[in-house]
Amino acid sequence: MGTKNELDLELKIRMMRFLWSTGHFVRRNIPLIRYEFGRRTTQQYTDVDVLGIKFDFNLNPHITICDCKSGSSAKTSERIFWLSGVMKYFDADYGFFVRSNVIESRYIDLANKLEILPLSLNQISELEKSYRIDTNYYIGSFNINNIKTEDDKFRGLQSLESQVYDYIRIKYWTDPVSQQIASLMSHALKIKKSDMIKEEEKLFLQMHILSLLSISILNFSRMVLVIPQKQREDQIKNRLSGGRFESYERKKLLESFYDFMSHEIKLNYNQKYSVTKKEFLSQFYPPYTKHLVDLVQRICLNPKYAASIPQILDLLTYQAALINKGFDIKDIPNLSDNKDFHNFIKPTKDVITFGERSELLSEEQSKIIKDALSKLNGLQKD
Repeated sequence: MGTKNELDLELKIRMMRFLWSTGHFVRRNIPLIRYEFGRRTTQQYTDVDVLGIKFDFNLNPHITICDCKSGSSAKTSERIFWLSGVMKYFDADYGFFVRSNVIESRYIDLANKLEILPLSLNQISELEKSYRIDTNYYIGSFNINNIKTEDDKFRGLQSLESQVYDYIRIKYWTDPVSQQIASLMSHALKIKKSDMIKEEEKLFLQMHILSLLSISILNFSRMVLVIPQKQREDQIKNRLSGGRFESYERKKLLESFYDFMSHEIKLNYNQKYSVTKKEFLSQFYPPYTKHLVDLVQRICLNPKYAASIPQILDLLTYQAALINKGFDIKDIPNLSDNKDFHNFIKPTKDVITFGERSELLSEEQSKIIKDALSKLNGLQKD
């Protein structure tokens, strides 16, 4: 993951910038590692140079995979087929095959059949001109200085909390949505409570997790978006518990256990069980369920604006939490109408509030992030 020997870093950063400018949340260097019985093995299948995720107004995720290489040792046709396989693994919509020099016309027919666009450095420059991308524009996760600082933070996390590191850097990307939510919540709390991680390191790591969590929550919200509002709470709880059938079976098991305990206490001590059935069954769901239900309900009421939550949180992660700097409205690609800015930014505030209420963020950390949002140019304009 380090930048010292990352020969293709310039290509990766430029593709991250291009995808970001077209509305994608971006990450680089995602390893695909084989897990066995839930444990990481030493076998790495491959890695993804750049991954972009963009949500449409119906909260459908659109994934783009980029293969970026500055050398020419690998055969182009083989790499195109390799990229096609990785795209299928991630259920990606599109791919970019990026080389310093590649004769696009030679491979365009093959690539088109596989939903892949081959690009040379010159062609990237042409795309940047077409999309009016400033060649000096580097911010957030595709700023080289931020990347170096980020790498240092993650090296520290890997040495102190290797399981947290492995999950948020690797395993997250292949887990089902409900497992992503449960695991990220658990790992965020672990960072918050850790005595080994310095307090000044925690905010970036927790915000990094919150940005990943926002992707999972949008995917989760999409599954209940078309369900009538009165039925959503039950659906959300069922899906959090692994699905309707599994949720029903587990709940019936807990009810049977409660009835057995109540009967035994009454029989042996002639007393009522001190815990009501409702209180007992409330333990069936994670402690953050109430707050997550509220957040998902809010997202479903305003999916158009919620689609940009991951990008805004990513800017807060890298600009506010990592380097204590601000950013501007123009850095949020999907915002075209400043008059609508308050509605546009509100779903992100809801996610930060969820983070505080679920105790992923402290009150002080939440205030730092919300203050960074309030300082955006244009927020005061109505």
